[in-house]
Amino acid sequence: MVVGTVNALLTLCDQVGPESILKHHAGGILGGLFFGAGSVGAVIVSIQLDKSRNYLQVIRFISIALIPLFTATFTCWELDCYDGIPIYIGMGSMGFFGIPLFPLAIELGIELSYIPNLHQEGIVNGLIQNTQNIFGVLITICTTPAISGLSSKQVPVIWSLLMFSGLYLMATVEPDYRRLHRELSRVREPLLLSF
Repeated sequence: MVVGTVNALLTLCDQVGPESILKHHAGGILGGLFFGAGSVGAVIVSIQLDKSRNYLQVIRFISIALIPLFTATFTCWELDCYDGIPIYIGMGSMGFFGIPLFPLAIELGIELSYIPNLHQEGIVNGLIQNTQNIFGVLITICTTPAISGLSSKQVPVIWSLLMFSGLYLMATVEPDYRRLHRELSRVREPLLLSF
């Protein structure tokens, strides 16, 4: 749901954006900031995740960090303040914390559906990617003002609600780290046998 909302935001920002964004046709700039900062964030989170292996803790931290960023960015979106500069900063910051959620969702999906000796990583990845795309299309269609009849002031409120809902759903999942426990037990077995 979060990815679908981001897709809708970047697709429709030239239609429902504030005047400071519309006058510069800044959809490409917002997308570049979001994905550029997100690439940096994904590298940092991946390094941290390789060390800690605690997917849920990282997801909760990112979710808590994103809530004030969404709120501030969409408030500035509504108020159109400071010639859009807070929107650019907010989109970069949201990308920095938001893009790492994509691979985290895939890893968490693999952990939740893990069955020993069945290599389903590709299936889980495909299902998550397709679900994200379906949500993106549905949210884009449902929040396009010409189709839905929503005003450009109502659309960011709906996006905010969808993002908060998606973050809440991700943060409340209680995974059973079956794959991680199995990998750790395989590493420990040779060590125990050597003593």
